[in-house]
Amino acid sequence: MQSQSMETIGQRLKRLRTAKGWSQARLAREAGLSSQGAIGNIESDARGYGESIVDIANVLETNPDYLRLQSDDASPSRQITQATSHLARIS
Repeated sequence: MQSQSMETIGQRLKRLRTAKGWSQARLAREAGLSSQGAIGNIESDARGYGESIVDIANVLETNPDYLRLQSDDASPSRQITQATSHLARIS
């Protein structure tokens, strides 16, 4: 079995998505992306992710740096957690 530290960005994204039981189409919709193809391209490491990685991380409740392989900490970043709390209070 491949260790998590050897994962690609696409493999990590797919693992997190499937752990939630979501399809590529649902993740794309939840993250505000135009199509499931964007998620498929990221998962197959065929395309970069740009700024959409922040939206994807937010809906997957993880840290954007974790998805970018820049951290082994999957917990949401403090800023995202605070922003989500604030939005819930004002909604």
